[in-house]
Amino acid sequence: MVKQGAVPLESMVIRNLKEELEARGESRGGTKHVLQRRLHGLLVQAAIRRKKRPYSHTQQLHFDIFGSDSDLPDCPSSDDEAHT
Repeated sequence: MVKQGAVPLESMVIRNLKEELEARGESRGGTKHVLQRRLHGLLVQAAIRRKKRPYSHTQQLHFDIFGSDSDLPDCPSSDDEAHT
C-alpha cells in the first residue's frame, strides 16, 4: 500500500487505484475518476479520524508505517500515560 500523500491521485494509474482500494477493503469497480474520488474520500475520512482520536507514540508509528489505523494496537494515549 502506498503511504498516504506519497503519490497524487491524479497521477495514479487504474491498476494502482484498484490496489489501494482493495487494500482498504473497498469496491474496485468504476471509471478512473470514480476510483480516484472513492480513494480520496477514504483518505479524507482517515485524516478526520486521526484528528479526532489522539494516538499514542506506538500507534502513530504504526500508522506512519502501514498507512492504516484498522489494526492499531490498543495503547494508552499520551494523555492517559500522563495521568497514571
